[in-house]
Amino acid sequence: MKNADTATHYSATRGTYVKVVDLGQIVALAKGNLQWAAKPSEIFLNKDNHDRIFNRTVPRYAQDIVFTSNLLKAMKRGLINYLELPTHVSSYAPIIFKKPIVRMHVYYLAVLYYYQNDNKMFVRSDFSKALNKIASPKLVEELQSFYQKVVTKIKNWYTDESKKLTVEISKRRIDEFFAGLAIEMGVDTKEGTIPFSATSIDWGESS
Repeated sequence: MKNADTATHYSATRGTYVKVVDLGQIVALAKGNLQWAAKPSEIFLNKDNHDRIFNRTVPRYAQDIVFTSNLLKAMKRGLINYLELPTHVSSYAPIIFKKPIVRMHVYYLAVLYYYQNDNKMFVRSDFSKALNKIASPKLVEELQSFYQKVVTKIKNWYTDESKKLTVEISKRRIDEFFAGLAIEMGVDTKEGTIPFSATSIDWGESS
């Protein structure tokens, strides 16, 4: 993280950069540490937490940083847009998706879905080369197709499981539901390609 020479490979920065708290959230999300992704300030509470996220390998994955940063901006904006559709705005969906842990589960699925899916290679190619200052409208629009696949399922399950939001759902039940949804979406959380890991994309070969 101290080696500024890494930045010389990315001349097309468009005058932007990744804030360290945002980077912590992105890496925590990719690693499946959803509690810290939901509350990234926890990463900076002590050295042990910090070093679990910002280990020595992170600077090796510059294009992972670029791609997941662009994707996270678009995921946040895309979910807001999707929940404003008439079919969701008058339902329990806005309340359900305000819950940080629910959002992080959704973002985690989206990151791995777009990182692993062979049909989304064009997304990886387009958005791994330069940082966007704000969410790309093109990527926000692309994410609507992902939200079409998952939002209603999550809303219906959460509404039923919580008895219309009158009962708290345990972390175990939430984890089980999203693990099943990951399988349904073709996302491999165990042995698939994962950002910031030994199984990370070889961007040189994929470009």
